Amino acid sequence: MAKHKRTYQEVSGYLDEEVVDVGSLATDGAQRTIKAQPFSDARRDECNMACARWLVKSARPITLPERDVPFRDFVSTLCRGAWDAPSHHAINDCILKLSGMGQVRLQRWFTDMVMDGIKPSMAGDIWSDGGCSLMGICLYGINSSWKMDEWLAAATPFGSERHTGEAIDQITVDALKRQGVKWREGGTVYEAIHGKVSDNASNMAKGWAGFDGGFCVDHTIELAVKKFTGAPGVKETFARTKGIVAYFHRSTSGIQDLTAIQKACSLPQVQPIQDVATRWFSSYGMVDWFREQQQAVQMYDVKHGAEAVKNDAYKDHRLQHRDWAIIEQSVAVLQQSAQVHAPSYP
Repeated sequence: MAKHKRTYQEVSGYLDEEVVDVGSLATDGAQRTIKAQPFSDARRDECNMACARWLVKSARPITLPERDVPFRDFVSTLCRGAWDAPSHHAINDCILKLSGMGQVRLQRWFTDMVMDGIKPSMAGDIWSDGGCSLMGICLYGINSSWKMDEWLAAATPFGSERHTGEAIDQITVDALKRQGVKWREGGTVYEAIHGKVSDNASNMAKGWAGFDGGFCVDHTIELAVKKFTGAPGVKETFARTKGIVAYFHRSTSGIQDLTAIQKACSLPQVQPIQDVATRWFSSYGMVDWFREQQQAVQMYDVKHGAEAVKNDAYKDHRLQHRDWAIIEQSVAVLQQSAQVHAPSYP
């Protein structure tokens, strides 16, 4: 076999007779490629499942394997024709199988928790995108190895149904029942959950009123921050600081002049931090930037204010003397809330 590699490959069907061998490249200028035997059905299904899992984990469209030419070329080069990239129908079947396997694992996990006398906790929220609304429910528990387990128990579409408390309650109960969540025979799903965590929205509060527990700390702090920044006497200052930040973000000459002043004043040469509604801790970041950069901002107003007021964003939000006192007080108020936020909070 070692002495007659070419003959062995031809007999075994590994050589494609339509092309020429790599070894003859120097003599006849052509090339021969090796063609692998097709995978068995079991191996093909295994590869399809792995592809489906990768698509889901990386949030790629299920049509990618059949529509993305570079991907198909990669698979062809890698497998030499032994396995073709699956169709979206095959991927969809694999996703359904993965879902079924996950549900079985979840049910076994919950049974083990009950056997150990442990009730899981529950968190959930409503996710909406492109007209599709899903009720997402996750279960959490500390296993016998003292490690935190997290399971997606449901991602149920609302369809045309409104996001009412009654609808949330029904979807939750049905989803938990499907997963076999119960603490005792004849018991309800409400008593099988140690505690729930959700946002403070009235529909979620009503829908999960049957469960023990409280509300998300991050969301509660977010509401507290919004309450403070929207208070009379404070919201006007925050409106003006947001306007000044927007001006510097849009004015190339403005940010260049500000950077030059920062350098002259030996201050950190950092751009203004924008207050984003969905990033509640950014409120602190914005006012703390103004506290740190007060000298630079005031000097910019002295040197370039007359020219900057030609821009409505600057003219309508020019900082006043009392704003600086509010900014300093706001830094003190918001500092603790900014320090306790979860780094991964969306």
